[in-house]
Amino acid sequence: MNKNVLLALAVSSVLAACGSSSSGGGGGSRAPAEGVQGGASKGVIAGGVVNAYAISESGEVDRTVKLATQTTTGEDGSYSLVLNSNYTGGVVYVEVTSAATGTTMRCDLLVCQRDSNGDAIVSFGESYELASDFTMAAVIPNASGQISASVTPLTHIAAQFTLDKVAKGGRVFDAASAANAQVANKFKLTGNLIDQPIVDITSSTSLNTATKDALEYNVKAAAVVAAALGSSNDITLEQALEGFVSQYVDSGVAEHEDTPADTLSLEEIFDAAQGLLGEVDDVAGVTNTAVTQVSNEVNAEKSSLAGGSTVADRGDAPDDVGSEGLQATKAFVKQLRNFGSAANLSSAQLSAGQGFHAQIGIAADMMSDDASATLDALGLGVNAIASAHAAYREAQLNEETPPASHTEGDIEVTITATATGVEYSIDQTLTIAVNDELDIGVDLALTAVDDSAVEQTETTAEGETTVDHEGPVDLSISGSSSTAVAVLSIADTSAVTATLDVQTRSSETTTGGSPLPGVGEESTVGETHATVVVTDLSAALAVSLNQLASDEVTDPVGFDGELAMSVDRIDGSHDRYYREDSSINGTTSGEEADSALLIDNIALTLSGRLYNTSGDQLRASISATLEKFDASCSGNSSKTTSVTGQTTDEGGYDHETGFTSEGSAEQCTVVNEEADFADASLTLIFAAQLDGIADVVKVTANGTRSGFEEVTINLELVYNGSSLTVAHVADLSDDAAGRSVTITNHNNVMLTLNDPADPEQGINGKIEQGGEKYADIDEDAGIVVITYSDGTFESAFSGSSSGAGSSGS
Repeated sequence: MNKNVLLALAVSSVLAACGSSSSGGGGGSRAPAEGVQGGASKGVIAGGVVNAYAISESGEVDRTVKLATQTTTGEDGSYSLVLNSNYTGGVVYVEVTSAATGTTMRCDLLVCQRDSNGDAIVSFGESYELASDFTMAAVIPNASGQISASVTPLTHIAAQFTLDKVAKGGRVFDAASAANAQVANKFKLTGNLIDQPIVDITSSTSLNTATKDALEYNVKAAAVVAAALGSSNDITLEQALEGFVSQYVDSGVAEHEDTPADTLSLEEIFDAAQGLLGEVDDVAGVTNTAVTQVSNEVNAEKSSLAGGSTVADRGDAPDDVGSEGLQATKAFVKQLRNFGSAANLSSAQLSAGQGFHAQIGIAADMMSDDASATLDALGLGVNAIASAHAAYREAQLNEETPPASHTEGDIEVTITATATGVEYSIDQTLTIAVNDELDIGVDLALTAVDDSAVEQTETTAEGETTVDHEGPVDLSISGSSSTAVAVLSIADTSAVTATLDVQTRSSETTTGGSPLPGVGEESTVGETHATVVVTDLSAALAVSLNQLASDEVTDPVGFDGELAMSVDRIDGSHDRYYREDSSINGTTSGEEADSALLIDNIALTLSGRLYNTSGDQLRASISATLEKFDASCSGNSSKTTSVTGQTTDEGGYDHETGFTSEGSAEQCTVVNEEADFADASLTLIFAAQLDGIADVVKVTANGTRSGFEEVTINLELVYNGSSLTVAHVADLSDDAAGRSVTITNHNNVMLTLNDPADPEQGINGKIEQGGEKYADIDEDAGIVVITYSDGTFESAFSGSSSGAGSSGS
């Protein structure tokens, strides 16, 4: 078996080759529960009253009989219920209500309460007393085994949806199982809705121990209420939640709304999640890289929703939702096999460009040589405009006449002062070297307008002059970059905004000299210190890229969408020290310069639609973040010029000791050490159609480099309400030994597959649910065999095997 093949794909391929050979295997039984444990959060609820009830066949909560002794939530929102003799099995309705006094909630929204003027009364991280009519619930389909049930706005939606389903004739267990699965599916969550632990998103202690999935769950739960409440001061937080519950139960949620409406869309909810994550990132003491990962994924998800469906729905539930034990394990293996068969197209299909291959093919076609050239030219043009903008601002800062043009490389930028601002324009043809053998001419036409007004102040004290140059940057940009067969356009709605603060301090001292020409010595010593701080940089570019039909291109492809970028902060500094000594014999001069650049929290999202004229299309959204980028440069030099005009390099210069003879030097360093490695995260989301799967497969891929030698890769596939999540941690160290991958589905069945470092050992693994193992996986002589806990088995290749009444093929 080829050990270089990604383990996750190997599993799918192996299982695709299996026949369905197992027999028997019902749901596994579990020991009766001693209790139900969990937490309550909308944010964290302390002192809440917790009860457990049954749901009647008519869809009513039977509050006349309690299934457990009443309890209250702790300061962290946790609770523990002990089921009593009234519980004989079935669905449990867990309800959290407010006590007469003393029930508080820690606000996990930007604002939880406002006064009549709309001003904030209770904000993020503050606690306040809950209203007496507060209630929130969750439904547990089957409280057998050890159960952890969180109670959140999302579980409350599912609980009310369950009651509605049962009232319309559904079986209580089926309704509860499906409702939980549908809400999780609709809000793009991994795992069971009631299993994720509560995370206090206002506390660094809680945030730093949270998993990525738990943090995502809690942020999205809070975002539902945040979006429903908005900036209103007419309704309470509780009323806002109940209003959204009614919307969801009645009709569901649309991914996107073309026009403003009283209903909420998923796009609006994820927009609220973005805002909350910005607040979470600012919590003092937070070091968990999961915050970046979740921010990245929510950014990509929101961008992908911009062109989504405007039809409301309540999400999908898988056919085997709620299955447990051995039954769930065998259903999981069947799910893997079916998905593997759908993904592994035949060679004939691949040659014909059918199915998934056709959709990925248009992405490859998009990146032609001409398309690449237009992108390169656009990048050069934007860089030239940025350089011209800096030159214009520098001239203003130095009280010099601003330039009418600026040249950067081969590009000339025309600078024109208008009544409202400054216009930077490029109109020329560039020659782009695509490779060593191919040059392509690109017509570049770009215009950027800066309408911002920057204030300047100057002060002088003790021989030192300080100039402050600060204010907003508001730059609109539009234009095109085109070749004979490809056109890249930026719409005039595109803009770049930021806040700029530039400060320079300079001083210069001259000593010595003589009133008689050519007599005596004179020394000039000076220094300048400049700092540049750019905050809240945001760019939103509406872009399209289109191939043009030609003899070579008969099915041109195109892309339209948005490129968005944000940077929290850019810190730059430049320190220069210089000295010049002059005498009758000539001059000796030297300088030392140091510069540094730190860019913090860069986020980049590209989303839109790839398509061709044949009708194939692929919607995709890709989001990337970089926690920090740190670079520094230093250099020193000195020289002597004689009266005859001859110049000699004398060596280095040190502003503290004067001229040296160590030689000139210049060095730039990008910081990339293990202790301060820049954390990076990448998310790709797209929808694909696979042969053999009726629904569109929504694919979310996450890659995170959280350490110097560690990369985490996660792949989530969602279709027909079902899900498969592949997780793999790659060790980049030289002595990496062995690899493993886990695959989990919507019923929390988990396959763990190990590829040992010793090539003589075969792949091995297990399949479990809730910590209990239901199957072993072993490879012997190239054959992978899955052996279930009931003695039945499946093998990867044809052949007879003995077991408890079954054979594999």
